[in-house]
Amino acid sequence: MAEANPYSAPRSKVAGPEQYGQVKVLSAAGRLGRLRYLAYGFGFGLIAMIVQAAVAPMAASSGGSGATIAVMGVVIIVMLGLTVVSILLAIQRLHDMNTSGWLCLLLLVPLVNAIMALVLLIAPGTRGENRFGAQPPPNGTGVVLVSLVVPLVFVVGIVAAIAIPAYQDYTLRAQAPQVDIQP
Repeated sequence: MAEANPYSAPRSKVAGPEQYGQVKVLSAAGRLGRLRYLAYGFGFGLIAMIVQAAVAPMAASSGGSGATIAVMGVVIIVMLGLTVVSILLAIQRLHDMNTSGWLCLLLLVPLVNAIMALVLLIAPGTRGENRFGAQPPPNGTGVVLVSLVVPLVFVVGIVAAIAIPAYQDYTLRAQAPQVDIQP
């Protein structure tokens, strides 16, 4: 019989490989992590804005009211689609926190929706498997980059909203004739 070597590495089954669930973006089943929720929400919102920006000049250039109504119908359909996708993403995010997807209805309540949106972005998901399935896979490079761009866009937007009017006021005051009051 071979004796056990006292200097060999210990052998035990501590944990198996982690199991990850599939990411199903347009489904109410499954789980979705914070960064993916932010990245997919931003991506679908950006697509909706691009569609609306492409359709808006058609509404402005159309002389008849029938064309304007048709264009507005397209905008309404895009917004309804974005709302459905946002609800599906919120359900999956709530599943990641091991809570019912019905809580996404709180997003329809004024003032509560701001708190609920922060909870969806900040609260961590459960580690491992929960009652809604296996944990979501690790984030890829694209998801991380998109989720880093979102705060950057907000910061640049806020700085631009403050700086542009201040600069315009400065240039108007600089161009105004200087009036010297003499006693």
